[in-house]
Amino acid sequence: MIRLTETKREERLALIQSQLLGFQLDTSDPRWSSSRLDQLCRDWLVSANGSLEDMFLALWQLYEFNPVSLTHEVGSFIKDLVVLCFTNYRTAYCAVDWRFITENLKHRTNRPQLYLALLAVPPSQLQDTMKASILLGLEQSPYYEEAVSLLSD
Repeated sequence: MIRLTETKREERLALIQSQLLGFQLDTSDPRWSSSRLDQLCRDWLVSANGSLEDMFLALWQLYEFNPVSLTHEVGSFIKDLVVLCFTNYRTAYCAVDWRFITENLKHRTNRPQLYLALLAVPPSQLQDTMKASILLGLEQSPYYEEAVSLLSD
């Protein structure tokens, strides 16, 4: 079980990033199981200061500092995490402040980050320019049609 005391956000992010790296997220071929991912989320949320916002920000930063290709495996991991959090931890998911993603969509992003934004951020929180950035960034990928479908009005 992950134990957090009164820690600074940077320390929490470093801790959850080390846990996420256990799934080999610094590669284009991550390895995870749904049960291990669920256990990580559960442990993180019951810790003193853990939040899903920490988890999503940590993942965003991992993809920023370890740019990997948006392979089928990377896309599946992102989708599994978002679906798991949305369905099993809805209250914590709805409490996430997505500004760390929406503000960063204005800057250079990579495909895993764009796919994370597409799936995790509620469309109502995405401005048209952000939606256009996601569509443009995923244009030559297998995830483009999904992006068009999810972002259409």
